Amino acid sequence: MLGTFRPVDFTFQLTASRRYLEKWHYGITLKYIRSCYFDYRSAGLAADVGITFTDTARGWQAGLVATNMGTQFMKYAP
Repeated sequence: MLGTFRPVDFTFQLTASRRYLEKWHYGITLKYIRSCYFDYRSAGLAADVGITFTDTARGWQAGLVATNMGTQFMKYAP
């Protein structure tokens, strides 16, 4: 029996975005991720980046995004 414990997961995120010229937007999110389960703990850093192009004259928009790129710097271990 393991007894009583409280699992905890949380993330802290910082996001920034900008417009480039008239039709382009880009942004990035940086994430600190932490997890605790009983005696097991983990932490890591990740990033999301994205870019969009908007053509208002023709009424369409296209975007590209890469998510959860990062590393785990403290692995689950008791």
